[in-house]
Amino acid sequence: MPHQAAPTLPLTLLALVSSCSSCNEACIEVPSTSRTEDHTALVDLSAKLLKVPLDASLSTGFKSTTQIIYQRVSDKTAALTVTLRAIHCLLVAAKTPEQAQIVKDATPELIKIARGIWLESKDIRGASQTLTPAERDALTGPAREAALAELLKIGVK
Repeated sequence: MPHQAAPTLPLTLLALVSSCSSCNEACIEVPSTSRTEDHTALVDLSAKLLKVPLDASLSTGFKSTTQIIYQRVSDKTAALTVTLRAIHCLLVAAKTPEQAQIVKDATPELIKIARGIWLESKDIRGASQTLTPAERDALTGPAREAALAELLKIGVK
């Protein structure tokens, strides 16, 4: 497989980072789901995503927590939305310049993890900067529009 350059942060995502000066666990707005159980699990797991240490283990912690989300939630589109929103919240949650740099450096990998686990859950190959027709079709349920908006924020069209 040819090596692909890491995606850069789109200006819209960078603008979002500066727009939240006091983000906390309420930063991740959990989208609507058709099952109460999914919504409850996503609220709980949103808080866990924001507790991932902002250090060298960030990508590993983010990936393992994201995998838990996909195991516990049947609405995979809502899970994708939550994980993408969590990346933004991690960017604004950094308390030191060092933490902020760690998150900024890890953001392309975190996006790749969030999207990759979602694609795997749908048995789809993709992850370019453009959604494939199969990816668009797989975005279903009440969180579809929210997921599309989050993908646009990170530069996926």
